[in-house]
Amino acid sequence: MAIVVVLCGMKTISRNTAWKDKLTLASIDSQTHPNSVRIRYAYGSILVMEKGLNEKEANVKKPFLQEGIRQLTAAVKILPDYSDAWFNLGMGYKELEDYKNSIICFDNARKYMAKEYPEIFIESGVAYGQDGQYDKAFELLKKAIQLDSSSADAYNNIGLFYSWEGNFPLSLKMLNKAKLLNPKDDHPFYNLGNTYEAMEDFKTAIEYYHQALSINSQSDITWLISETAMQP
Repeated sequence: MAIVVVLCGMKTISRNTAWKDKLTLASIDSQTHPNSVRIRYAYGSILVMEKGLNEKEANVKKPFLQEGIRQLTAAVKILPDYSDAWFNLGMGYKELEDYKNSIICFDNARKYMAKEYPEIFIESGVAYGQDGQYDKAFELLKKAIQLDSSSADAYNNIGLFYSWEGNFPLSLKMLNKAKLLNPKDDHPFYNLGNTYEAMEDFKTAIEYYHQALSINSQSDITWLISETAMQP
């Protein structure tokens, strides 16, 4: 019994460094259990969803996302119908602005999901919209609204892509809906400013840019207000 206790104690001590934080633990476990889909998924998800998406420094963000993508790619190779892994993989590619690969991942996430979640349709729609495939983006984002009629995020992105497409009346309608649903979100106000600027209504554009700043003082759009104010 004494020998067993000593051996277990030694194992606990050797394991202590791995428990420094969950990122360290997941990193070590991915090396000792490379064929574990759960470990690959957990490690990749921490890197993408917690580290990569929240990191502000580009030179730090990119390695987190790249390693997260590598881990999640390994997870879906082991278990190809792992919807959650496909979704987080899509998020990693989207954050890197690799919209083609992001679309593939989100398509698989929707294909294998056990239940329809509006978030999957929103992120998938955004990827399609960023790739310039507006019709597909509208289809997916409107599906998200069917699942959750209070989704300000879905309305905001529909309004954004209508603006990019040049359909300003529908853009204003969708963005105003998003603004009403979530008046504490600066994105609809910012996008309304962009839409009015595209319509050459610079006075109204500036008003919305100021409202966006009043909601989120961290929004770096002061230069945009100044530039818009210089328009004739």
